[in-house]
Amino acid sequence: MDVVGKMASRGLPLRMGSREFLVAFRSISHQTCRGPRPEVLKQAFLQDSLAHAEVLKQALATTPHPQHIAIRSSRRRSRDELLFMLSRRRALSSQAGKGGPQKDAATSTAATAATNPNEMIVDDRDEPKKDFRLTTEEADKYNRWSVFPKVFLVQIPTGAVYAWSMWAPDLCKSLGVVSAAALDWSLASVGMTFSSLAVGFGISVGLLGPTMEKYGARKSSFVGGLLFGGGHLVSALGCYYHFLPAIWLGWGFAGGLGWGLGYIPPIGLLVKWFPDRKGTATGAGIAAFASGGLFAAPMIEGLKTAFAKPPVSLPVGDLSILNTKVEEGRQWIQLAADTGLPNWHEVIQEGDFLYQVGTGETGCAGAFASLGLLYTLSMTLGSSTLKEPPVGWLPPAMRIAAQEAPTSVANSAGDGNTTKTSEQEASSSTALVDTSVSAQDAMKTSQFYLLWLTLACNASAGVCVISSAKLMMGDIFAAKFPAVVTTGFTTGFVGALSVANAGGRLVWASCSDIIGRKSTMFVTSLSLPACLLVPQITGMLGQPEVGNGALNLAAGATDPSLLPLYVFYGTTFAIVSWYGGVLALVPSYAADVFGTREVNVIYGRLMTGWSVSAIGTPGLLAYLRSVDERKAIENLVKQIPPEKFQERFAVNASPEALDTLIQAKAVTIKRLLEIAPEGVIDPTPFLYDTTFYSISGILAVAAVSNALIRKVK
Repeated sequence: MDVVGKMASRGLPLRMGSREFLVAFRSISHQTCRGPRPEVLKQAFLQDSLAHAEVLKQALATTPHPQHIAIRSSRRRSRDELLFMLSRRRALSSQAGKGGPQKDAATSTAATAATNPNEMIVDDRDEPKKDFRLTTEEADKYNRWSVFPKVFLVQIPTGAVYAWSMWAPDLCKSLGVVSAAALDWSLASVGMTFSSLAVGFGISVGLLGPTMEKYGARKSSFVGGLLFGGGHLVSALGCYYHFLPAIWLGWGFAGGLGWGLGYIPPIGLLVKWFPDRKGTATGAGIAAFASGGLFAAPMIEGLKTAFAKPPVSLPVGDLSILNTKVEEGRQWIQLAADTGLPNWHEVIQEGDFLYQVGTGETGCAGAFASLGLLYTLSMTLGSSTLKEPPVGWLPPAMRIAAQEAPTSVANSAGDGNTTKTSEQEASSSTALVDTSVSAQDAMKTSQFYLLWLTLACNASAGVCVISSAKLMMGDIFAAKFPAVVTTGFTTGFVGALSVANAGGRLVWASCSDIIGRKSTMFVTSLSLPACLLVPQITGMLGQPEVGNGALNLAAGATDPSLLPLYVFYGTTFAIVSWYGGVLALVPSYAADVFGTREVNVIYGRLMTGWSVSAIGTPGLLAYLRSVDERKAIENLVKQIPPEKFQERFAVNASPEALDTLIQAKAVTIKRLLEIAPEGVIDPTPFLYDTTFYSISGILAVAAVSNALIRKVK
């Protein structure tokens, strides 16, 4: 029987895959041949499996003692996995030869191979089979570009978190519908929903990173779809029963968990499939995620309109049959005994009408339920078709280039000897697999915390704008330009910010492949001067000439008084674009600094920086806005005659009464302006000035920390 026949009889097939060939290659490298060892073995590593068998046959023909190789395996490892395993066993074998302790089964196997290199047993039958991971041969044949649409089905729904500002204003008036009632939720309490989302996201990416890596993108994203869609359904119940903790738990915490599970693994999957285009691949994936807000904003507005129901109203002119009184800051209606009107309780006055609180619907409950079902379907469908390449997989062209590079260097030395030792061959082979820092080791470096701080601080500007985009646009410009800043305009503004988010991720991630991650991160620091510009824009609105003239849709595009609106639109668009660029840079930035071996886990832990920013920034914005609003109300009250205030609110303007009325939402800037003397400037556009000044200081910290980052050696 010839050599190949003996190989087949011992379980080694003629059509050798990467696993069988490398086991033979490893064993041959330890023997002492009477004839020359063929250098072509290394070249055969890059050939088809049939060529592997033919070259191995030629090599064994020159060997007087053919190898006895037993292979017992529940699956076929990739060549890169086996390279890493064999290099580790070689190192352990060296330790065993020096008398080192044998700590595990791998050490025992390596010691056996060192003492008797003519026999090597590789047994991984106890390892669990990962059916979502392809072999090297399957990965080479797989169309890796087909991964993108599958990832998009998962990423786009999770991007709806960036349309949060479409929910917040209506949740703040869920009972009053037309405006906030006394029992409605405050902006600060509603803003805790976004913070709860960040907590859930932080837990999923910070603590569940190893679990995601273990079960892969398919199972992780599938569970993420169930949590994300289910969170919307729980929030629908919270809206229906006016129970805010249910919204915190549903859209917030459960949605954050689902977001993390459906966001991190697909991005890591793209990095694995495109190691030669890491920046572009992650940028495209994250851009798809960011574009979710573009699709979500009009869907949310349309569904809310479809499910909305106006509250019961009564013209103010019919107040002759009613008695209005104020108790604890609330307006109450007492009916005459002989009227046939419904039994009204708390009401709010808006314009020429009184509205009965609790009789209308904002449409949020129906919109939450509808989108929850849609998101669950999309995410589970996309995740169920995902496949992963083997660990350390490289595209064929990239593998060939990596293998040829060391040979070229050796040939250029000029000594005429191109034959390498087994140790040199193993070193060049393992360089393809294990040049990375583990997640645990990464967290022991200063670079990890500098990159974490860069992300946390740089994200604050984008989170500030995105979490309150619709409310901010209405507060600053609706009163000045009512014909332009309509509901449709603010919805389009939210969608435009999603375009900026997606475009920024794609453009700046691709740019980082050219000028580098660190340089691109410095470009995103331009958010600092942009934030300083916003208070100057709002200051223009305080000038009497701004806002004058016939403001209509036909002439609005050429009206110079709209300049502040244009500048604000462009500035916030740029801020969100740079915010998207920051998030798109983090995966490839982490891979550059720490390597790709555990980039999913490292990236997930770095994203806790975003969670901290998302938890703190909305709370900071709500607090600073409420402080500025309180100061503005107090200044307006001083300009209003006491008798007018008494007539409008049925109480005097004492500090105690004013505090009660403010907490009950009976006194607002809008209602005070209705009775204020002519010429009093509306302070609403200036409610965000302090916030943007504070964000500018935080962005300065990000620029400094980015300057200190160095690659881990």
